[in-house]
Amino acid sequence: KAGTDLGAYYAKDDYYGGDAASLSDDELSLDSDHGAGAGSGAEADYSGLESRILSRDATRGASGNDGSERPADTVTGGADATVEEPITGSTRGKGQWFGKGAEALGLSGSVDPVVLNRLIEGLLPNGVELGIRGGKTAEKEHVGGWDLTFSAPKSVSVLAELTGSSALFRAHHQAVKEAVNWLEEEAATIRRAGFLGKKTEQTGNLVVALFQHDTSREQDPQLHTHALVMNATEREDGKWRSVYSKPIFEHKMAAGNVYRAALAQRMQALGFDTERTHADGRFEITAVPESVVEVF
Repeated sequence: KAGTDLGAYYAKDDYYGGDAASLSDDELSLDSDHGAGAGSGAEADYSGLESRILSRDATRGASGNDGSERPADTVTGGADATVEEPITGSTRGKGQWFGKGAEALGLSGSVDPVVLNRLIEGLLPNGVELGIRGGKTAEKEHVGGWDLTFSAPKSVSVLAELTGSSALFRAHHQAVKEAVNWLEEEAATIRRAGFLGKKTEQTGNLVVALFQHDTSREQDPQLHTHALVMNATEREDGKWRSVYSKPIFEHKMAAGNVYRAALAQRMQALGFDTERTHADGRFEITAVPESVVEVF
């Protein structure tokens, strides 16, 4: 909704796990200090997970919405993506720009809430203003964008929360980026006037702000990313136009499948056995007991 400070909205509920834009697929192995390296994930000792998680949940306290810190948690951040740092207030709510459209606008690194809110209003960093006005005094009509949420399976969320392994967070983030890249190629379009009426034209670029959270509002393990797709895309001739949203909605389920397939591959590369649980590609890590998954 126009006028909503989404930068503050996404910052208040949880935190963004470090400089994820710099994360790569180079180190797809669990951190050695967590006792399960690549190739050994399925054999690792997960006995007592339920009691360990419930004990941790009881001691961590309700945090996130009130801005308090959670000293027991760690996030990946800094120049060395394998180093874990305690969560501080400065790391909360930091999103990352992503997409070919973001690159075209010179947007990279952490999301500036001011820039994000201006984009939602249809005000681009290059000076272009998008939207429709009915007259000189009429208010501008402009849909700010769409929130696509990619959520990891509960077993992955539990492991990520319990171990704090950078490899698990990295695997999720890379899978999200793969899905968004696919969506750019398949569903980034505009509508423009042609000789025989309106026609659809693919642009292949989107402006996306990625906000990664590791818990639900109830503070249960729930690793997920909000991909805020801005309503702006660049035509081949360099002109910026509003996105034709119908293809995005038509492809959203398929994008979820791309994410899950990419994540499952990365879990297997880490040494975990996975089991498909639904026809749409949802899966769980077999090493995590079902009783643990059901707790949350």
